[in-house]
Amino acid sequence: EKRKVRALSGIARNCSFKTTLREIGAQVQDHLEYPDHWSYTESDWQKALAGGIDIITTAKDAVKLIEFESRPQRLMVLELGGSIEDGGKIPI
Repeated sequence: EKRKVRALSGIARNCSFKTTLREIGAQVQDHLEYPDHWSYTESDWQKALAGGIDIITTAKDAVKLIEFESRPQRLMVLELGGSIEDGGKIPI
């Protein structure tokens, strides 16, 4: 069974974050979306905690939310990685 989570993000492409969560098997109950570079408040955090389900966010947002977190087991962070592969030289 898929894990039920509440997505929380303040990034340029919130919809991409939600899509990624679904692709990795999360059952996104709802998604609290904020504009990129959002400055979270205690009120935002309390809204995220409502309902008692686990919260998943981006590494970028987790740094901003940690000051409000009193129950670290409720906050999960999706770390996105990427790499650039050397494709070799292109003949000219």
